[in-house]
Parts: sequence; C-alpha cells; structure tokens
Amino acid sequence: MRSSTHRTIAVAVVAVVLALVAYLGWRHRDERQILRRLHRLIVLAEKDEPEGALEAATRARSLAEAFTEAPEVWLPPVANGTLTRGELSTLIFRARAAAETLALRLHDRTFVWAPDRRSATLKFAAEIRFRMGHEEDRIFRNVRTGWIRSSSGWQLSTVVAEETLRPLPEP
Repeated sequence: MRSSTHRTIAVAVVAVVLALVAYLGWRHRDERQILRRLHRLIVLAEKDEPEGALEAATRARSLAEAFTEAPEVWLPPVANGTLTRGELSTLIFRARAAAETLALRLHDRTFVWAPDRRSATLKFAAEIRFRMGHEEDRIFRNVRTGWIRSSSGWQLSTVVAEETLRPLPEP
C-alpha cells in the first residue's frame, strides 16, 4: 500500500516538473525566435571588408525583408517616419556602403510583451563600430524595436534610436 502511494506521489511530482519545464520553454520560445532573427540580421548588416555592389544590394534587400511592409524607422538624421521596404533597402544599402567595416554589439536586452504575445518590444543598448577611410569610430544608442508575429515569423515593425549614450572606455 505504502509503495503504491509513494509511486503515485513520485509520478505526480514528475508530471508537475515536466509541465513546468514545458511551460517555461514555451514561454521563452518567442523570445528565442526573435533573438535568433535579430542575430541573423546583425550578421547580414556587419561587414569586415569592402564588398561588391551585388553583395551589398542582396544584403540590403535581405535586411529590408525582415521588416513589415511599412515600418516606422526613427534614426535621425537618416530616417524619420514610415518607409516602404524599397526605401528601407536603399537606406540600408547607402549606410553600409559609406562604411568600410561595420560591427554591431547589443547590450542590456529587455523584452516587453503584449498580453496576447503577438507583438513585443525589445529594448537594448547598441554599440556600432565602423571605419570610414582611415578613421574608426564608435556610436552608442538606446534602441527600441517593435516586433510583430506574422505567418512568416517575427518581423520588425518599428526601430527607434531613443538617445545617444555616453561612450564607454575602450576595453
């Protein structure tokens, strides 16, 4: 009698633990999908040497396709308002062409989810390193991105550079 009670309790405990693990995994699945998508976009945006026009255009188009049809982009002085994907692709092409090298690092990521989990806001601090000619520079921005779940996965609907951060000392 006693061993059957212990087995029942053990099975119940295992079931609760498995349900909790499944729930937590499901809850963070969307976050992982957005972060993977963002990582792929960063890899596409970065460049470690000058590139040809065809490669640059292909990367710009691929980056623009990660956005909704008419995203809001607030990156003064470059873009302020709603853009088409074509306009965004051109903007990305020109910005990347101006730099010989470009590297992006994200710090302090924070997610805020809509109650229905069909949209999210991801805030982070961005460190942008680039070289133009013989000069290297770093820019720091607080960035707020809006994400919407679509039939093709998570897409960017908003990108806002909120403020310039004070540069950090060199590591």
